[in-house]
Amino acid sequence: MFYDLLAALSVEHYAREYQWFMPTVETIHYTGHLLLFGCILLFDMRLLGVGSKLSVSKLEKLTVRFSILGFLIAILSGSVLLLTSLDYFWGNPSLVNKLIFMVLALVNIGIFYLFVTPKMKAFDSNVPTPWFAKLSGGISILLWTSVVACGRLIAYY
Repeated sequence: MFYDLLAALSVEHYAREYQWFMPTVETIHYTGHLLLFGCILLFDMRLLGVGSKLSVSKLEKLTVRFSILGFLIAILSGSVLLLTSLDYFWGNPSLVNKLIFMVLALVNIGIFYLFVTPKMKAFDSNVPTPWFAKLSGGISILLWTSVVACGRLIAYY
């Protein structure tokens, strides 16, 4: 049923008809990934203790809006990529793993905002980052790296 709905939204004809369609969508998708992962990496590295003189709360305000923009760009362009060849992508183990890692990364962000953010003022700058914030940052880097790696592996299945 879900497959049928997606198949009805297919944009496969655009990929076949217009030579620059796929490279353009892929470039937009990678740009979204770069924006998302770049901002997350900066923030998570700060959580891990790099640049402890930087204010965590100020860095968060700067990076969050751009990482959300990058995520939206990646999700929208990724959906278009999926709809260019649904038969190929449907059930692809790398795509399934990418989506699983993405959900886990989003859960990690939710846990961070529920449990770590309220305590952020205590380690805002020039103070050692608590273990739970470091753990969240490390898990975040691992999960988002897995999302990108699985995305690259989609082409090989």
